[in-house]
Amino acid sequence: MEQIRIITAAFSENDLKLISDIIEDETFKQTIFVQPNNNGLQKAGTQPADVLIICTTGNTDDELDFAERMYMTRGDLTIILLCANLTTQIIDKAMLSGVGRVIDINSTSDEIKTAILETYNRTKNRIGSVKTNVSTYESKIISVFCPKGGTGKTTISVNLAVSLASIGKKVALVDFDLQFGDVAVFLDITKADSIYDLVEENNFELSSIKSYLIRHYSGISVMLAPSTPEYAELIKATHIEKILTKLRSEFDYIIIDMTPAFNDCSIAALDLSDIVYFIVTEDISTIRNAKTCFGILDMIGVSSKIQLIVNKDGISTITVKDVEDVLGTTAVVVLPNEQKTTTHAINCGVPVVLSDKKSKFTHAMLSFAKSLATEK
Repeated sequence: MEQIRIITAAFSENDLKLISDIIEDETFKQTIFVQPNNNGLQKAGTQPADVLIICTTGNTDDELDFAERMYMTRGDLTIILLCANLTTQIIDKAMLSGVGRVIDINSTSDEIKTAILETYNRTKNRIGSVKTNVSTYESKIISVFCPKGGTGKTTISVNLAVSLASIGKKVALVDFDLQFGDVAVFLDITKADSIYDLVEENNFELSSIKSYLIRHYSGISVMLAPSTPEYAELIKATHIEKILTKLRSEFDYIIIDMTPAFNDCSIAALDLSDIVYFIVTEDISTIRNAKTCFGILDMIGVSSKIQLIVNKDGISTITVKDVEDVLGTTAVVVLPNEQKTTTHAINCGVPVVLSDKKSKFTHAMLSFAKSLATEK
């Protein structure tokens, strides 16, 4: 019988010994012992193994952060958390971090061994099924763009990403508003690495890029903008190209919340995009800026990718038809003006499509996502 190769991770020597004693069995083969930190991540990231067992008898925050990073970089691993003082909150956090099974540390050795085997076999069967049923989708990179603030660009980016994920699509949401990106606020992500940290590491292999994606409970993976504006200068167009090219091989949709400006990075993202959703509202200033911007987009060779979205319909006497006539194109979707609903969602850090499922905005966005998903 082929042995199951196990990586064990714990901060405490006692916890490491506890795992070792439990899996001292001919069924299992211990490979390496690591601490659940950055150093451990580097060691475990390339170590051939089948199962990662993380053991903790104290606070679980660092251990779950380690689990999530390993999950993003090592999809082949079965991740198990052996934990004391189990609560529903810990189990929920563990599941969101990619942990396949949470086991009470006070269980008997036989119970723990059985749980490890069951979880490993389930993961093995799932991976085998995926390999024999290769997806035939074509990944799409979608930029959401507008040169004027206040049009709802980020609201649309976030809710479109979550809507696509809700119908079973694998979605990455990338905040390329590098100076003042707000995706973290819209999703209530308070502390995480960003694209700046990825660029600083200077490793653009897919496994490295994935380790800087945050898994949101809605099902999307998120890459955040830098935490401070000055870091934006360190991110170059070549970095954008490498990131998007790698992500294309992993996700059905990559939704980009674009910066409201033209620079090397934004042009690189627009150039790689399959669709550019241009957001306008029914006011003269935005429409005039859009008209000018359409000319610039034509000059840089991406005008054929532009699709118009009219947001906040009903805010003025200007109609959707007026907007379409001025810009010479038809809107692919018209989203209603629900300022109170969207503002409340932003303040709570919960996408509208999750916080108010009965709103007109939610119905329009979900319908739009479904129509997008059926396009060839």
